[in-house]
Order: sequence, then C-alpha cells, then structure tokens
Amino acid sequence: MKGPASVREGEWFATTVEVCNQGTEPGATTVDLFLSTDPVITSDVPLTPASDLRLEQIHLARLAPGQCQTETVNVRASVDIQGTYFLGAIVEPGFFETNTLDNVRAGKAIGIGNRPDFVVASVTGPTSVMPGQAFPATVTVCNPGTAPGTPNVELYLSADTVVTPAAPLTPASDLLLGTRSMNVLAPGQCQTETLNVSASVHREGAYYLSAIVDPAQNVSELIEDNNTLAATRIGVGAAPDFVVASVTGPTSALPGQPLTSSVQVCNQGTQPGVAPVELYLTQDDIITPHIPPNPHTDVRLGEQLSGQLEPGTCRTLSFTGNPGGVAEGAYALGAIIDSYRFTTELIPDNNTKLSPRFGIGTGPDLIVASVSGPTSFKPGDSVAATVQLCNQGTAPSGATQVELFLTSSTAARVPMGTASVNALAPNECRTTSLTGTPAPIAEGTYTLGARVDPAMAVAELVEDNNVGTGSRIGVGWRSDFVIKSVTGPASIQPGQPLTAHIEVCNQGTLTDQTLVDLYVSPDAIITPHVPSQASPDVLVNRTPTDMIAPGDCQTVTIEGSTYGVMEGANYLGAAVDVPNNTPEFFEDNNVHTGSRLGVGNRPDFVVASVTGPSRIRRGEPITATLEVCNQGTQPGSTPVELFLSQDTVITPPTAPGVPSDYPVGLTFTNNLAPGQCETSSVQVYTRSAGLGDYYLGAIADAGNAVPELIEDNNSRTGTRISFEY
Repeated sequence: MKGPASVREGEWFATTVEVCNQGTEPGATTVDLFLSTDPVITSDVPLTPASDLRLEQIHLARLAPGQCQTETVNVRASVDIQGTYFLGAIVEPGFFETNTLDNVRAGKAIGIGNRPDFVVASVTGPTSVMPGQAFPATVTVCNPGTAPGTPNVELYLSADTVVTPAAPLTPASDLLLGTRSMNVLAPGQCQTETLNVSASVHREGAYYLSAIVDPAQNVSELIEDNNTLAATRIGVGAAPDFVVASVTGPTSALPGQPLTSSVQVCNQGTQPGVAPVELYLTQDDIITPHIPPNPHTDVRLGEQLSGQLEPGTCRTLSFTGNPGGVAEGAYALGAIIDSYRFTTELIPDNNTKLSPRFGIGTGPDLIVASVSGPTSFKPGDSVAATVQLCNQGTAPSGATQVELFLTSSTAARVPMGTASVNALAPNECRTTSLTGTPAPIAEGTYTLGARVDPAMAVAELVEDNNVGTGSRIGVGWRSDFVIKSVTGPASIQPGQPLTAHIEVCNQGTLTDQTLVDLYVSPDAIITPHVPSQASPDVLVNRTPTDMIAPGDCQTVTIEGSTYGVMEGANYLGAAVDVPNNTPEFFEDNNVHTGSRLGVGNRPDFVVASVTGPSRIRRGEPITATLEVCNQGTQPGSTPVELFLSQDTVITPPTAPGVPSDYPVGLTFTNNLAPGQCETSSVQVYTRSAGLGDYYLGAIADAGNAVPELIEDNNSRTGTRISFEY
C-alpha cells in the first residue's frame, strides 16, 4: 500500500496497491481499500463498530501463479476528525486459497487535515569526538503536512535509538546538546541548520546523534509520533575506533586456487592505535572468527597487524590465503578487526565488512555490468537500450538471453523485451542493444533494469546476481530541466560584478522554457531562495531560457551583483525552475554546483601540472617540471614543495609520528600577477624512495605562509614514477 504523507479533509488523492498471487492456481479477485485509525484493518462486511472506512473496491482480472498487478486509484479523505490514519487493503480470498493470513495489509501512516507535520529528515556529525570537544552537527527538518508551521528542533546524544527529551527531566532523558528555532516551513518544505555543540558525557562510548522536532508539542500536527530521528552513531572518548572500510577480492576462483584480497582499515577514533586484522572466507553474511566456543564454519585465510593508525587515517593490507578444498558455490571474503577485543575502542561492534560475493568452482557467473537508455520517453514509444553483460566466472557460459524491464516504487516489473546473447568466455564482456516497447503504464518515473539468463537455464557459480539497474527514466509528456555546467572566473574582488555561463538541458519529452538562478555559496551545497526558507547563499541574478526542445541544451549568461558574498573561498552554483512553475519528470535534479570562486584581495596559487620521468633507478636524481599559476586578484610569490607519495593524496609532514609523504625538493616562484602562470624545472633527490611506484606531487605554500583566497587547492599529483634497481 502506498499513498501521500498527508492530505486535507475531503481532498482526493492517489493510492496504489500491489496484489500478488503466491498460490499454485490462477484466479481473479477484488481488493477493498480502507482508511483506519489504527494499523489493524477491519472490513465493513459484516459491519461492526470496529469496521474501518471503505474507500474503494478494485476488481482484478485473472492473476497467474507468481503474477503481480499494481493498481492506482483516486480516493477521497472524507473523515470528520483531523489526525493520523492508516491506508489499508483487504484482498478477497479465493475458494481454494489455503492461506488467508496475508490477505490484509496496512500501509504507512497518513495525516488527514489542515495542519503541519514535522519530521527530522537527517542528522549528521563526526564519527568521533573527545569528551567536552565542540563539533558541528547538521539537522534537516521537513514539513510533509498540509499547512505551514514554525517548529524548533533539539539535538541530543542518546545511548540508544529511542530519543527521550530533557523536558520533563527524567532518569531516562538523553543529553541535550542544543536547540534551534526554524523558520516558517511551508508544506513540503525543508530547512537545514548546523549547530556547534559539545559532547560532555559522563561515560565514554558509542552514542547516537539524535534530534527531536517540536519536542514540547507546541504545534498541533497531523502525526505526533514521527518527530524523532537517531541516525548517526558517534564515538565519544579518548580511544581509537577501528573500521574496515573495504574488502576486495577476486570475481571468481577455481577450486584450490589461492585467494588474494585487499583490506582497507581505518581509525575513526580520537587516539592512535594498532589492532590485528583477520581475513575469512564465508558462505553467509556473518563472519564467525576462530575463537572459542565458535565452530569453525568459516575458513581463516590469514592475520596481520594494522600497523599504527593515527586518528582519521587508513591503511590498505594485502592478504593471500588458500581456502583448501571448500565446496563449489558462492562465497564472500570477510575482514574482522580485533576479534578477541584486546583493544578498547569507542565503538566495538563496527569492526567487520564483507566483500562482494564471488564464485569458487568451475562454471560461469553472468552479471549485468551496466544498463543505459534514454532519460525519458512518451507512452507507446519504442525504447532503445544498451546492456553490458559480463561473465566473471571460470568457464564459458553458453548462449542465453537478456531481459529488459522497467521498475518503480509503485509498480511491479514491467517487461520491455528480450534479446539473445552468444556464449561468453571467462572475464569476457559484451554490449548488447535492445529495442522494446513496454505495455501501457501510468505516467511517472521509472528505473531501467536488465536481467541476464531470466529463465535460469545456465548453471552459474552465483545465481542471485543476474539483475542490474541503470538510470531513472521519465514516462509521459513533460519536460525535465537539468544544469550541465556552471562556469565563471576563478576569482573576483569584493563588489565586482560577476558573469557566469550556465548550460541548461531539457531531458524530457516536451519543449518548454524555464528560469535559471545563479548563486554564490560558501559551501558545495546550493540552497535555492524559496519563500519562508533561509538560505546562506547569495542570489546573483535570474534569467529565462529560450524554448528548449527535448534533448537540446542552451547556454545562458547571467551577470549580476555579488553584494553580500563573503570574502574567501566560495562556489558558483545554479538552479532551474526554483518556483516550480514547470511540471517536470524529476524535481530533485534542478540544482548544480559549479566551479570554485575566490572573493577578496589576495593571490590564489595552484599547481597546474607536475611531471617527471616514468621510470628511474632508485636513488638517482630526477628533473621535475612544474607549472604554478596565480588565480587570485593580487600578485604574489610562493614556495613550492615536491613530494613522492604512494597514493594520489599529497600529505606533507605535520607533527612527529604522523604519517606523511616524502619531501624531495623545494623551489620558489617569481612574483606572479593575477592570471599569470610560470613553468620551471627543478632537480630533486629521491634517496628516501624505496622500490616500486610513487606519484610525483607538489604543494604550493604548504605552510600557509601566504594568505590566499582559497587555501585547500594548493596540491596536485602528477607523473607516476617506477623506481627500479
């Protein structure tokens, strides 16, 4: 059952019900839709005081065994009391139906009336903090109700997922971190706020960063029991917190073949630490380490220490182990940190992670690697799609088929056509083109998907990974505007007019025009200006596009004032159709963040390129070529340091004991005017490098000795150099 979050009394609304036949014989049926004050749906036949309000009856045609049918009907919320209700459905049992316990279903709560309804959409913060340390916490509050309202929100630290307010104060109350009054929220509107709070707890450990909107229930809402959210765990204390960030392994393996895996281990805590890391082979989703009294159901492939990890750092470990004579089938590699719990951690239950499943044995393993198609189409149109299929198994697959389909949140799978696929050798991929026309479906948004070997005619190592999904598709007669790019100057002086170029495209099926807003934002999140919602971003100007045909794009130029823009590092951004004047397939793809913009009277140094030889003998000097540019508004010069790094992130030395990359040289630029670049060659010494591959990188003004408009764009990695004997 699906329906809206809220409606006004007497208002018509669309509700969707999906009915499936799980039996062994075909049959027709009827479905009755109800509105109930509780999640227990009670039929009005026979009519009793407990009967719920019947909304509609739907007659369904013959359903084959395993077949599902989705129906959407308009119903009316004709109730006398505002408040919380549940949509429900009862399907009429057939004469030979053996199980009628699943013939009734209640959907989510729906608010009926003319009131707001506040919910906490998200609350986020850091992974760990020291006791008493201040940290930023971000909360988003939305109003899915039918009337505007002005709530306040409180942030808490909670030991569990049940958020208990501090007023009235009880022994079960959670720790109040801060409170914030929101602006007036119109129906459907959200607001995001960031509060600086402090984690002053009595006991160190794992907590949930939580929020309550309208905690005192000062605002009468349609639904009163959906105002809390405990979503983000945070470790509070002076200890490490080890997590497995990723586990990668083979896509398939022959029986008895050694397995090689890469395990990335991170420390999300507040103190450095070291811990043992074990790798296992498992057939299920649970890693069972070899510690008493556990049975040895999983195969242990190896163990090694993580090495000393500073807070916020990661390290990748390589494992190679032989699984022995395990049975053929589907497996996963699993990593677990500190299974014996030797190390005290802030959060001790987040130390495991699994790799994607793979097959061990002699056989194929077919997957859908990608599915691509149009962004929209009109009902009745033929749809051309491209599907990439791969065999990641250990043996050829033989010929098979691939099926194309559409899915949505309110509809069962809609088939669109099939195509034949020739045999695929191990590790071979092939791209297949399909053209299909779906059966008549309702207008709306769908997801394109494909399934290889839909009849399961090919015996595979892994049988449940044959489905892949692609991008969203709009079906119907609408436009769909998106912003492809926002470009402008790298820097401007305060008060200087700003000119930017914005490329707008219409991915829909109807020709239309729209309005384009240009913004300057202090962060990478563009918050459009809408009524009754505060925005930290500055609206520079607005302009209309021309009529844009489906599939076409137009680049508009917007010029305007930068009054109110803060000096320093900013972002250019744009939004289309902010007033929602144009019905579109997708309303959540109208905002785009563009290039950086420095505002002020300072230089801004960037390393445009750094190059060197691709191979060299260990210890020999190399000649590095640097191009450094000043993107700022004032002239200046800067020191430039060169490094060798084992990854693409240049980490200069900061403090003793903190891991860093190898410094190999230092040079200084001449005085660079705004917009000027300088290329120079520097001889650097590589005695600190071992054998293997390193990236040559450079950082301008690594010590931040020169005040710049943007301080976090000063590094670049260049040539990958192989050091040999």
